[in-house]
Amino acid sequence: MILVEDDHELRINLSAMLARQPGLEVIGSYGTAEEALARADWPLATLLLSDLDLPGLSGVELIRQVKLATPGVIAAAYTIYDDRQYVFDALAAGAVGYLIKGSAPAILVAELRSLAAGGASISPAIAMMLLENMYGKPQQQVADKRLTPREVEMLERLAEGQLYKEISANYHISIHTVHTHIKRIYQKLQATCRNEAVSNARSHGYLS
Repeated sequence: MILVEDDHELRINLSAMLARQPGLEVIGSYGTAEEALARADWPLATLLLSDLDLPGLSGVELIRQVKLATPGVIAAAYTIYDDRQYVFDALAAGAVGYLIKGSAPAILVAELRSLAAGGASISPAIAMMLLENMYGKPQQQVADKRLTPREVEMLERLAEGQLYKEISANYHISIHTVHTHIKRIYQKLQATCRNEAVSNARSHGYLS
């Protein structure tokens, strides 16, 4: 397995955890897509597990290039993002797994084993998103929940195109806390992606 994750501590811990699992061997661990493309022994790799929000070349582009050069490699995104566009871009690039960070180690290991055995592994929330895209989402009334001032501020940052890591730095909070806030915003606005959240927020007067 090739692991690509720019968070050094997470990468080290994840590599160590996976190394203890029978049948799962990490043959390369890298902090950037560029480093992975240049140094990894791709012909020996079975799996690629990559974050999407990497510095420089994105995880989506890494997956695309790896699949073009080494089609036999099974690629999976490993990310905090469940934004609709991120999902579709990763799958279009050749990923057959979309794993959300924060899952219990046993679940992650089971998902990786499923991928290695030729299956696909997509979290239930992502699967529902894909089904909604195929068949349409049932009509719902807008949730009767008001956004807090902080949530409106974060919406403004989203509308500006800021990444989660930029919002995290601006507010001096962890990226996981940002993810929690954004999930709550999506729920209140009954949105499944950034563009839909911004559009719904504008239609209800939260954004000019």
